[in-house]
Amino acid sequence: MLHYYSNQNYKKPLYVILHGFLGSHEDFLPMTQRFDQHYHFVLLDLPGHGKSINLRRYVFEEVFETLSKIKAQYGIFEHLMGYSLGGRTALYASIEDQALTKSLVLVSTSPGLESEKARSKRIEADQRWIQKLRECSDAELTDLWYGQAVFSLSHLKKDALLDRIRKTQRDELIKSLQHMGTGAMPSLWDKLNWLSIPVTLITGQFDTKFEKLAQKMKQLLANTRVDHHSLPGDHIPHLHSEDEFCKIVFNR
Repeated sequence: MLHYYSNQNYKKPLYVILHGFLGSHEDFLPMTQRFDQHYHFVLLDLPGHGKSINLRRYVFEEVFETLSKIKAQYGIFEHLMGYSLGGRTALYASIEDQALTKSLVLVSTSPGLESEKARSKRIEADQRWIQKLRECSDAELTDLWYGQAVFSLSHLKKDALLDRIRKTQRDELIKSLQHMGTGAMPSLWDKLNWLSIPVTLITGQFDTKFEKLAQKMKQLLANTRVDHHSLPGDHIPHLHSEDEFCKIVFNR
């Protein structure tokens, strides 16, 4: 079972949150602590991140099993939110068990790559990142990872992002990327219309790639209510527009 943090506010609605690649449950901890009195927050560490290390499996199914155990212990989730890697995982889990959560919040999320050719190319790209994970210093990796086009504004938060990378274990990240990267993930595009729970999509205005993905997802989520919020920021909108982000996801 994966590690997770709970604020133990058991009488309040259950809000489960999944972080992104290179992160941990601590990414959302300061934000959620502002709203502790309103929700029972459960924040997971995804495989290879935080305290979810030295695992037997580094796969989506491992996360799904943990989420199922949390549901068995505390009941159906009021909200399930995931960011990037966590968003892909939350989407996967919500399709696997459509009684897992009453609503789904997807932040900078892709349902995967539609073609085998695209997935193969992404696996090749991930192999190059694995080499960088083995060779680069923390500062070099910060510059390279957050120098990607989707992170166009994140250089403004470089110190915080460098601190995040310093907390990671490279061998664990490599296992995560090998087994849970976008190239390893099956496409969920053709299953979006299976969802009937309300879905909230959040993207950053300067992350044009994921803005377009969200627009396409909204069209294909045909059997539910979908809201798309485009916030000032890049691929990490909650880092650049935290107050506006909180108003949307916590209704506060």
